[in-house]
Amino acid sequence: MKNVALIGPSSTLFKGGITHFTEELYNILSKKDDVVIDFIPFTRNYPPLLYKGSQPSGKIQKGWDWLNPLSYIQVAKRIKTLNADIVILQWWTFFWGIPYLFLLLIMKLFKTDVQKHIVIHNVYDHECSALSKLFSKIVLPFFDFIYRVLQQGEYDKLAKLLRDKSKIKLQQMPVFNMFKKKPHSIVYKKKSADEKIMLFFGHVRPYKGLDLLIESLSKLNKNDFAFHLLVAGEFWNDKEAYIKQIKKYNLEDYITLFDKYIPDDEVPNYFNSADAVIMPYKKATGTAVSKVAHFFNKPIIATPVGDLAQSSHFVAESTSINDFVKVLKRFFKYKNIRPNKSKINNTTWKIYTKSLLSI
Repeated sequence: MKNVALIGPSSTLFKGGITHFTEELYNILSKKDDVVIDFIPFTRNYPPLLYKGSQPSGKIQKGWDWLNPLSYIQVAKRIKTLNADIVILQWWTFFWGIPYLFLLLIMKLFKTDVQKHIVIHNVYDHECSALSKLFSKIVLPFFDFIYRVLQQGEYDKLAKLLRDKSKIKLQQMPVFNMFKKKPHSIVYKKKSADEKIMLFFGHVRPYKGLDLLIESLSKLNKNDFAFHLLVAGEFWNDKEAYIKQIKKYNLEDYITLFDKYIPDDEVPNYFNSADAVIMPYKKATGTAVSKVAHFFNKPIIATPVGDLAQSSHFVAESTSINDFVKVLKRFFKYKNIRPNKSKINNTTWKIYTKSLLSI
């Protein structure tokens, strides 16, 4: 029997792939007969300066408030009362650096004898500032085991931060299978049988390359290629800049924008409307969108960044416009698109959690 304390975001206050991951990890572990788990959610969101998208406005009574010093003591006591064997935290932004360090210090003062595991979603923030690199270098060595999605580039980043490389455990992130397969409705109906529908899904942020995609689409001859792009997700930066770019290239009839966070029950409507998921990212590590695409059995068109090169079906040679136009044309050659099963991540939550708790 293992006692586990899981600390992270919940959908009451947070949105996005890491929240989905955290809640599904809790759901899976709570069903295990040999695990006693206590989920300690964050009770306060990021400062508005750090998160440009909207967030849920719910309230959580019992959890961890990073701004309240007493909350650190309460969480440390909660972990000690559980007699936890393992505490699991997650890393994706430098913001958690100072709170994590203080929590670890309080746990040490309470003489909490527990293995400290951290799941790395991003070694550095997507924007990769000097502050992000500094906090990763300071914070991550304090953990006993560090889990990272299976990708060599990210391993190399971690290895530079740690003296003890044996702490690093490489894992493939499991498929996000928490959604329903069947849609309630279709968000876009094809105008012709030849029309290819592409889905750009998730928060629209500069590193995700929507500008690159729009320019690439502008270079396709409309008489030769029938297509429509669905952009589904909140815009973090200047939406008007994208709209101007769409108008500049006369793509208004070829691109539909859904500027909102897509709730779980609507996710199937978008993925089932698409022939492929498109990810023209300028940089990336792992991404939850590819795991959702695998769940819906959709091929992925992507740039060769992060683990997209391994998990995508149509991969550009670089992040340049010319190379992305080439991969789009390659995609359009296929009449009946069937995902290459060797590209699909088949890691189950059972396999993932077994590895997470096997130390």
